[in-house]
Amino acid sequence: PRKLTHHIFVKTSLIYMLKMYATYTQKHGVPDVLHAQNIFFGGILGSFLKKKEDIPLVITEHSSIFLTQTNKSWEMKYITSVLKTADKVLTVSPVLAEALNTFEASCSISVLGNIVDTDYFVPPEKQLAPSPFIFSSVGFLKKIKRFDLLIRAFKRSFQAKNVLLYIAGEGNQREALENLVNELELKSQIKLLGQLEREDVRKLIQKSHVVVSSSSTETFGVTLVEATACGKPIIATRCGGPESIVDEQNGILVPINDVVALTNAMKKMIETWANYNSEQIRAKCITRFGESAIIGQLEHIYHDLLR
Repeated sequence: PRKLTHHIFVKTSLIYMLKMYATYTQKHGVPDVLHAQNIFFGGILGSFLKKKEDIPLVITEHSSIFLTQTNKSWEMKYITSVLKTADKVLTVSPVLAEALNTFEASCSISVLGNIVDTDYFVPPEKQLAPSPFIFSSVGFLKKIKRFDLLIRAFKRSFQAKNVLLYIAGEGNQREALENLVNELELKSQIKLLGQLEREDVRKLIQKSHVVVSSSSTETFGVTLVEATACGKPIIATRCGGPESIVDEQNGILVPINDVVALTNAMKKMIETWANYNSEQIRAKCITRFGESAIIGQLEHIYHDLLR
């Protein structure tokens, strides 16, 4: 039966992870605090170890399955059990915290964003020329990212103008997106760059005027925060995570799946781009998502648990 197969898979995964944990403790000793990234499967291991060895457990959940409600029925008992067992539950955005609370209403959930390396993602050395105006977007090429919407929004106002769009990433939508670009006669203005190394992602952001996220669902928005670390204004859909990142100082929010609203935001950004303060955008990013800010909050959480 499928339910039994899932149970065996979880049990096998747990056995494998316990062997890794044993290797770790032989070298470093028993940890003071366990911190699992996601319920599946680090949280399941952490829950088991907390009960077995009485070690405080922190969970940080990132997964979009809780927003898209694509959880499988066999997963429910594990989700509820881990949430009940954890001493502290964190999510990367308020909307994800709300979604998790539907599984376990009694669970107190705090929001703590992802760390962004603000020493690595920095503004470009030279100021960008106003033309050609470059939009960029980075992510897996899958339906949930709605790159097709972004391409159609671009088509509405920027065809045959000195405006470019670079899309970085790989995925099962690559061929469909290439066909769409060709069909809309935008091949000279829109480039699908494929999967980029981290350094090339930084270079792409630095040479862009604006970074765009057109997703229908996001739990956070790492690329958006990397863009603000580089002092870049951003455009994003109200798809979950971006609402806690984008504000009037750094960009524009638009409804999901709305090609007209996205087009208008891109047009407005070209008109107002010079008014955004790169230094202020970066400074706020460092305050909220820089290494010192996030680690400081984590250390406070760990010390509270140990007390």
